[in-house]
Amino acid sequence: MKQQGSVLVYILATVAILALLGGSVVHSAMVEQRAAVNHSQGIRSFFVAEAGLNFGLKYIRDNQATLPNHLSVGSEVQIYSSPGFGGTHTAMSDIGELLVTLVRTADGWRVESKGLEQGATSLVGTSVTIGGTTGFTPAQEQILMHGVYLYGALEMVGSSRVTSNVFAHAVDISGSSRIVGNVQVPSPFPLSGVRFPTWGRQSDFITGTITHALPQQPAVMPTFPPLPTGLPSRSDLRVTGSSTHTITADGIYNAIEVSGSSILTINVGSTDRILRLRNFAVSGNARVFVSRQSGSSARLLLYVENEFDLNGSSRFNFLTDTNPGDASSVVLYYIGEEDLDFSGNVRWAGNIAVQRADIDLSGSSSVVGNIVSGGGIISLSGNVRPRTGIVYAPNAHVDIGGSSALLGQVVAKSMEVDGSARVESHAGTLDSFLPLARDLGILGAGQGVQEHSWSGR
Repeated sequence: MKQQGSVLVYILATVAILALLGGSVVHSAMVEQRAAVNHSQGIRSFFVAEAGLNFGLKYIRDNQATLPNHLSVGSEVQIYSSPGFGGTHTAMSDIGELLVTLVRTADGWRVESKGLEQGATSLVGTSVTIGGTTGFTPAQEQILMHGVYLYGALEMVGSSRVTSNVFAHAVDISGSSRIVGNVQVPSPFPLSGVRFPTWGRQSDFITGTITHALPQQPAVMPTFPPLPTGLPSRSDLRVTGSSTHTITADGIYNAIEVSGSSILTINVGSTDRILRLRNFAVSGNARVFVSRQSGSSARLLLYVENEFDLNGSSRFNFLTDTNPGDASSVVLYYIGEEDLDFSGNVRWAGNIAVQRADIDLSGSSSVVGNIVSGGGIISLSGNVRPRTGIVYAPNAHVDIGGSSALLGQVVAKSMEVDGSARVESHAGTLDSFLPLARDLGILGAGQGVQEHSWSGR
């Protein structure tokens, strides 16, 4: 009997031990399963966040023209927030819950993307170099703000003068020409890259120093936007005699001609006005005014495919003969092969972008605005007085003669200044050039380095 009782006690103890062991095993399995689920959700949230990161990078690439680059460093712009993060965006709902933020940095943006999957979140980020507070990369800033930056040689003849710092691969000064500023050449022996008459001292021809400097990165060539499509077709427009006409809508024209003492007003209003033409001619004493609402940043975008001719004493976006309109309100995209020719006593205020043609400014023309050229020659002769801000023509030879005076920074392949011509470049800002540079793909963009960080449930 005692023996049977002992066996029963043993059996009960064994059952209890097995029950405890079984419960422990079940609990352990549940913990492992929960951990596996958490890990799986974490992985899924990570890949959701990666998708958001790619969205942010594409957003920067596609929207450089409208990104708020004026924001101070550290400021944030939220570009995507799904309902899981309290937002309303659903374009990527099939991927998962996402929050994508752009953070302004000193030289571009940091993209931060947070993915959410059943309570698990992952945060990934990458930095993209687009530029400093100017929007340009540091190397581009050095080129654009240098004064005169040439990828080839500078030649000065006669009594010409360049009032600017100069970077050039060679400098050749003759006559009584003079550089008022410093000169940098890429040669490790700077004086070997600079030549001036032996009858004078260095200070007679160059007021500053001559030093060695490594050349910056190759220039970014402009990329022209595609011609606009889907615009309504318009009949040829001729404004002649002393008549007036106002354009208030977008359109495609074969030709617009403004002549005599007539006036054409192009009403931009509060949104960009887009005109696409084969030919545009303004002659005689005709005037073209560009009108936009006060405080608006809208522009006239003028696409000319064949020929743009401004001659006589005509005016384009000049309020009076001596009072230019806002140059930022006009962009001329010239795609034609004939020279872009401003001759006579014309006045122009607006930004100019020339795809491949040469530019010829002559007579007593006055040009206000930035000039970007993919062509081979920019010629100034007579008594031309352009106030350009920036001439950006990395493939062009710039020839300035007569008594012409170019006021602004120059980036070109080479330059010759002769006669009594002069170039004056003073340090300023790149603000007026930034929108045009964006439109033409001149802004640099690096890739940055991805940095991943995870957070748990």
